[in-house]
Amino acid sequence: MNRMAPTIAVVALVGMALGGIIHGTRATLAQLLYRRAKYGSSREPHAILSDCHRAEQLYPWNYNFCAFASEQAYYAGSRAEGDERLMLLGASRHWCDEGLGLNPYPAELNLLRVRLLAMSSVREALAHWKQYVAWHFWEPYNHAILAELYAENGEFSKAYDALAWTQGTLHHEPTREAILRAWQREMVPPPSP
Repeated sequence: MNRMAPTIAVVALVGMALGGIIHGTRATLAQLLYRRAKYGSSREPHAILSDCHRAEQLYPWNYNFCAFASEQAYYAGSRAEGDERLMLLGASRHWCDEGLGLNPYPAELNLLRVRLLAMSSVREALAHWKQYVAWHFWEPYNHAILAELYAENGEFSKAYDALAWTQGTLHHEPTREAILRAWQREMVPPPSP
């Protein structure tokens, strides 16, 4: 029985080494795809999304890749029209959800989620961002976004309360102007029939 122990240990170590080599190779290939997508000559959104999909199949734990794919799809979708717009914004939602599933804390992914939610429901976007700000409270930019969302939702007193947290930063004046624009839109009477 004692003679079998070294053999079992060697087999276990070889198995772990092979597993590590396979895991490392998959991670390396996924990272090469990420590099090509981010820094390669093709900045075409479909090529980027294709590389992201292949990288996810190889190594599904890279939330930075998810964030990059979501951002690229979002910005391309914002410029597109029709079915292309719907496809790209849907891809942005998918990659944003994937990235937040891996790591719920990155600001860029949470802000993307808010932008995507705001396209259909400012109230849902506001609810999501309030939760994020509760976690990452001391960043003035987060309060600037919160103030703008409150204003877009017609909650102007809360917008000004959030604006106070941006006092003395470069975010204060642009946020104050965004609140005023939202207030002016709110004051415009509906067109007469």
